[in-house]
Amino acid sequence: MIKIAAFLLLVTAVVADNSTITCVTKKDTTAECGVNVTQCHGPDNSVVDNTYKTYGCGPCEKNKDNTTVAGCAECTGADCNTYKDPTISFKCYNLYPTKTEINCTGTAVHCHGPAKNYNGDNNVTRAGGCGPCPNATDSDCLTCNKEKCNSAFVMAPLLTVLLSLAFWLQ
Repeated sequence: MIKIAAFLLLVTAVVADNSTITCVTKKDTTAECGVNVTQCHGPDNSVVDNTYKTYGCGPCEKNKDNTTVAGCAECTGADCNTYKDPTISFKCYNLYPTKTEINCTGTAVHCHGPAKNYNGDNNVTRAGGCGPCPNATDSDCLTCNKEKCNSAFVMAPLLTVLLSLAFWLQ
C-alpha cells in the first residue's frame, strides 16, 4: 500500500509541474513561455548574413519536410537565447602594399585606414583593413562606417601631391 501511495504521489508531482521559463523575444524583451516549455529559439549567430531573425519560446519552427528552419538555433533553459547582434559581411580595402578589396565580417560595418596626413612607415597603419582602428586613440588612423570607405584616406593626399606636381611642371 505504501508503494502505491508513493507512486501516486510521484505521478501527481510530475503531472502537476506547472513551471514556466522566460525566453528572449526581441532585443530588449522577454516573455514567459507556456507551461512545461523547456526550450527557446533564436538566430544562429555563427551564420554570417543569417536571414533568420525570430526569437521566442519553444523549439525552432519546422519546414514542410520536418527539418529545422535554416538559421535557427535551439537551447534549453530560461533566457538561454540571449540577444546577440547579427554577424554581417562587408568589404573594405587593404591599402598596402597594393590596394586590394577584402571580405570582412562583424556586427557593424567598420573599415580603417591611415589618417589624411599620415606619412609614417608603420605597415599596419598604412594597410588599413576591416574593423575600427586597432588603437582608438591613434591619431594616425581613421575609422569609417560604410563599405569600402577606407580608400579615400590614401587617395586624398596622393591626389594633392599629383596635382601639385602637375601644376609645378607647367
